[in-house]
Amino acid sequence: MNHRPRRSPFEALLADPDLRALDAIAPAFDPLEVLATARKERPHTRFLAWLLDPHPVQPGASHGLGASVLDALVCRALSALDPLPGAPFVRASVPPSFVPASLRVLREQPLGDHARAPDLRCHGADARGREWVVLIENKLDADEGDGQLSSYLAWSRAKHPGAERLLIYVSPDRRTPREAFPRDRVACLAWSDVVDAALSALRSELPRAPSTLAARAFAETTLDALRMRFGAHPEARALVEALHHRHPRDAARCANLTPDDPDWERLQPVIPNALWHLRSVRPQAVAFTRAFSDRVAAAWNALHPEAPALRPGAPHARLPELAAWSIDGVTEAWSVHLVASAGPHPGALRPRLWLALYAPNTSPGMLLDSREHSADLALLPSATREALAEARPVPSTPGSWRWLQLGRSVELPRGFSPEDDARRVVDRCFAAFGGHLAALAARSLDSSRWLYSCDRDDLLHRPTDAVDRRALSSAALPGAERALLVATQPGGHPGEIGVAHELGTALGRSLGERSLLSYDYGPAAGLGLWDAPTLVVLEGALFDDPDALGCVRSAMAAGATLVLLPATGEGFTEAGKRSLRPWADAVRGGEGRAEASSLTAPGGDRGTERWLRRLQQVDRVTLRGDATVALEVEGDDGRLPLLAGWREGPARVLCWTGDLRAVTTDDELTARWWAALLAVRDALKG
Repeated sequence: MNHRPRRSPFEALLADPDLRALDAIAPAFDPLEVLATARKERPHTRFLAWLLDPHPVQPGASHGLGASVLDALVCRALSALDPLPGAPFVRASVPPSFVPASLRVLREQPLGDHARAPDLRCHGADARGREWVVLIENKLDADEGDGQLSSYLAWSRAKHPGAERLLIYVSPDRRTPREAFPRDRVACLAWSDVVDAALSALRSELPRAPSTLAARAFAETTLDALRMRFGAHPEARALVEALHHRHPRDAARCANLTPDDPDWERLQPVIPNALWHLRSVRPQAVAFTRAFSDRVAAAWNALHPEAPALRPGAPHARLPELAAWSIDGVTEAWSVHLVASAGPHPGALRPRLWLALYAPNTSPGMLLDSREHSADLALLPSATREALAEARPVPSTPGSWRWLQLGRSVELPRGFSPEDDARRVVDRCFAAFGGHLAALAARSLDSSRWLYSCDRDDLLHRPTDAVDRRALSSAALPGAERALLVATQPGGHPGEIGVAHELGTALGRSLGERSLLSYDYGPAAGLGLWDAPTLVVLEGALFDDPDALGCVRSAMAAGATLVLLPATGEGFTEAGKRSLRPWADAVRGGEGRAEASSLTAPGGDRGTERWLRRLQQVDRVTLRGDATVALEVEGDDGRLPLLAGWREGPARVLCWTGDLRAVTTDDELTARWWAALLAVRDALKG
């Protein structure tokens, strides 16, 4: 039997002449790319805020443009307005010319006591004396949250009833928000529109002072780079679209590569410019996938009003053929979604759909075996119980996302048209998944069991145990420990919080009632309860996460103790040593300590439990000659170091070798583990 030889990854893409043509188009120099912030929303927002502000607060940052960039941007936005028929507002007949002295530009400032904050808020008067409130929301890869823009507009109507009000929604592809706003001015602009407006202002304003020349050169260089990155180069865009059409998976994988990916090291020297374009230009398939998602959700909710509602999720910017819908009401311990691989372009559309559990940073076994779920599982119908027990990764989706398939998938026939056949998607999916959804939704009605509630809580997109964490903080004694548990997505699903969530609830149970501890998750803007935690816990999966490392660096500079959990259940194996090095390089610019890497794991969760139960005196610490400290436990099998620590400038670093599951499932062991940490930390104070 003849077998076709298997192609290596990217082989067909690399052989495509269009890829070579794309690589021949050199991108403009991009300062944001140099600073590794080219794909993050906040640096773009800060850059735009600087351009709009006539009086930048940064020393030496004056651009001498006054309010001309805001004038041009608002003029562009007003011309882009397309009000609905009969809308009660009237288009401004005369674009404003803002008085620079009256203008205030606020970045990410909460709207009063409201937890939400627009990216930019501009207050000022124009030359005719009219008051203006301009709100700007910047979205690169994500969609807006539920009710997010409505809350901004409601605030502006209530606080500034007599002002001219405008909301500008900026995205890479001029997409429209999911909500409709018949009473308000909402303009949708592409980033290329923003760039054109800013460049027109920049090139029409002659510099008035030599001190502004460097700032203006920086602005023009960055704007030219943004214009190319957001698809203003027609030849590059056409080539990117063609490559996504012919090589959908490989092109999407290239678009999603990061510099620490092994494939990056292979491709970047060969096709540096093409890789830049593939990572920068968003293909039109994103808009197609979004339209597909919207039609299916509308048909689902109309045909089955008795079922849990379907909410379209934002299409992933780097995997445009993947659509996802969240199941409203099925959110307490798991996040359940409908996922479709919709095809990279309309001609290739043949959706295959799965009912999927979203469980990143954890395995199906860990998710379903946890104490919070075991009692509830027994209440589910047997078919749903079996589907959960047999959940397996959804094919054709990134492994890091951990979409877990429940039951069989649904495949639609060739020739499917999203324009006409959304009903077919709904009918087939409801026949296949309706029973599971009804069972899971019924299980979700008891809100006391919810671990997070972002579908129900418009203000707090975080775990509902935030109430418990605030209670711990208010009851804590003045000298209580303030622990920051670093998580990937502190405002998201408990699966994303992973180890941090399990450890936090365990510490709260065992120590919180004695007012000795309060804790929160981080890093995330606005979520922390303190500016200066006394202790930070970092799990090994986050050793190379930039946000986590930034949080750790700040805490260590203030003298906090860092607890490393490099390889839960394995201790510092060879893999643990490798994972420690990126952390050491990023945090302290050196190699990881050999003393920490030589620690041995005590044999999984049962081994950890056995050794912790033998830990009678937590002051048995050994000071080594190299200024490291180890806490050793003596038992029948000899002495085992569970913890090691050393000084790192004003901070102290502790390494734990055991399995954290043993610590988080037994309150007595949690207390012993905590006491051991403090004992080693205290030994390092001398």
